[in-house]
Amino acid sequence: MFRTGGKARSAQRRKVPAFAAGVVAFACMAAAPSGAAASAESDPARPNVIVVLIDTLRKDHLGCYGYDRATSPNIDRFAQDALRFERAFAQAPSTKPSVASLFTSRYPSQHNAIHNKDALNTEFVTLAEILKDAGYTTAAFLENHVIIPERYAFDQGFDVWNQSVDKPGENQAMLAWLEANVGERFFLYLHYLDPHTNYKAPAPYQNFFDPDYTGPVKGSLKDGTTELIATTSDPRHLEHLIAMYDDEIRWVDAKFGGFVAKLKELGLYDDSVLILLSDHGEGFMEHENLHHSYSVHGELLNVPWIIRYPKAFGRGVSQEPVQHIDLFPTLAGLLGIDVAALPLEGRNLLAGQGAASGIVSEHLRRSSKPNRERQRSLVLGDWKLVENLDSETEELYRIEADPLDRVGVSDQEPEVAERLSARLAAWEAAAREAKPPTQVELNAEIEANLRALGYLD
Repeated sequence: MFRTGGKARSAQRRKVPAFAAGVVAFACMAAAPSGAAASAESDPARPNVIVVLIDTLRKDHLGCYGYDRATSPNIDRFAQDALRFERAFAQAPSTKPSVASLFTSRYPSQHNAIHNKDALNTEFVTLAEILKDAGYTTAAFLENHVIIPERYAFDQGFDVWNQSVDKPGENQAMLAWLEANVGERFFLYLHYLDPHTNYKAPAPYQNFFDPDYTGPVKGSLKDGTTELIATTSDPRHLEHLIAMYDDEIRWVDAKFGGFVAKLKELGLYDDSVLILLSDHGEGFMEHENLHHSYSVHGELLNVPWIIRYPKAFGRGVSQEPVQHIDLFPTLAGLLGIDVAALPLEGRNLLAGQGAASGIVSEHLRRSSKPNRERQRSLVLGDWKLVENLDSETEELYRIEADPLDRVGVSDQEPEVAERLSARLAAWEAAAREAKPPTQVELNAEIEANLRALGYLD
């Protein structure tokens, strides 16, 4: 599906005043806004903004984060030329709430875009809307046309919203748009679906990492694979499923490499803030589950976050904890857009603010499947507390030694657990007012697509 005309929609539903008084000339390191207003067109120093989101990509399956398979040569080269955050966390373990948090800088329990029928409340001001109001041309090209399509109101603020089933790395409409907007200041959002299930990379990446396997696992969680892996004592089936996931990473890495090459060809690479991240990770029985949307444990929340714009961020590795809700205020600060009047929950990473209050993530989807319940987590320093909201129990982990939350230490560290529990309770009491989602009816086609991606119990 392809749509233009976002400007007219924005004019009809104006939720924030034009930033005429708050938009100022770009200054490196996010100097406080001051002085005369300036639009994006009149300020050639203001960079383009490109966000590339790779769906379902856990960071520990990338070479630049220490993985021993060659899954990501192009991403690894990009990381060497960028700033890589070692401690980046998703706000939720599934696409819809994670991307909603990314777009609004609000927690899942505030934006409430959680379940299959939930649409993003149009009262929220999105990242695309503030960039559009600042004079940016805005466009989104998405492979994930099931979870965050236009009908769920994620298109707010975009001039172009392309949710074609074509892959963005091969999408001629995206390439044509990019070439047509070389002279503009633009915000581009790319959303790759892979390595989301089903794990079926095309040639030459199919069976790239485990070509000798001859068993029954075919890469779909709907063909008996889940039951087989949960009940068998043979590790080869899970090993092959992981290899097929890695095949898909190698494929999407090649597409990202082609996209970066196109940016360089068009002279856009050095004139753009280029951010690569993921919405959530993927589980391979670390907590008795496959897929995602089942917990706030590390395999689902520990995501890559790599940003290239040397004028402001430099190159190297940062140990600073970051989270999805930080993207919105960081970009606003970088571009000199005053968002002080907006109720953003994240922080501007360029402003030197600490993460003293910790990082909160939430899994609020209800499920009829076993071993799943609603959860909330707090990361504070080297500690992570997980609250099980349905059973009213807690888990405590030391994340440096145990990044996947496999060994609970609540019994050994009861005072730490009590301190983090009190901090999380204080966060909940102070959280800003939530807005209810709007509801979208699910027809047979939508339900079939959701079921194919594992989002219907």
